[in-house]
Amino acid sequence: ARSHGTGFEKDGVREVGILSNAMCNLILQNPLARGEGEKGDQSTRSPSFRAQKERTWRKYITLNYIQGNNKMTSQVTAISGRGIPVTGNDIDTDRIIPARFLRCVTFDGLGEQAFADDRAAASGEHPFDNPEYQGANIAVVNANFGCGSSREHAPQALSRWGIEALIGESFAEIFFGNCVAIGVPCVTADAASVQQLQAAIAANPQTAVSVDLESMQARCADLAIAISMPEGVRQSFRSGTWDSCGQLVENTDGIRQTASNLPYLAWSSVGA
Repeated sequence: ARSHGTGFEKDGVREVGILSNAMCNLILQNPLARGEGEKGDQSTRSPSFRAQKERTWRKYITLNYIQGNNKMTSQVTAISGRGIPVTGNDIDTDRIIPARFLRCVTFDGLGEQAFADDRAAASGEHPFDNPEYQGANIAVVNANFGCGSSREHAPQALSRWGIEALIGESFAEIFFGNCVAIGVPCVTADAASVQQLQAAIAANPQTAVSVDLESMQARCADLAIAISMPEGVRQSFRSGTWDSCGQLVENTDGIRQTASNLPYLAWSSVGA
């Protein structure tokens, strides 16, 4: 569960549709968004394939950026739920999501493949396969988590598995930035506190865990630990400015005004 600020409101379902269509039309100007990323693959350029991609984008935009009561909910101030410990230093992005899954056109389905090779090697004993941790949304990790290649598929896979926040000793810089870009806070704590938190969760996986970006504390039952995050990033979560697409929606009028002055978007004015 995520706690949000007041966010942004638009009146009426009709306006929701207009914003969703406007954003989708802008995105679909990009051939990669239309699913034409594979050079020479004519199947991805068929009308039916493009129509499918368009439906996917419109659904994604409507669900993620224009939500209940037509209110933007980009501000993240706290995350609560249950924890899942993923122990070990230097867990790299190839372990989080193996390279063979990077050929996907969208990130759909990546959650099922998170830690695919580690899970196979553990024969069902990996935390992501443990029934007691199903439904957990806060991962507790150790040092240098997310190192290795810069693939944004890694945080996407974790997010689509259900992870909404990470607590760790340290995070690789690019992985950290990719998490911020999709609204997943990564907070740090000292090694002893992280290990205490992992042990507390392992002892009782059903215990409530929370991350508070206001008080900068993480809690698990009676255990409370101090957490940290770069102040600029923390403020971006609290204000909602981490969400680039959300900012586009909030500035729709300005975008339309700018677009009306661009000849390649306002074809009617070209011959005037």
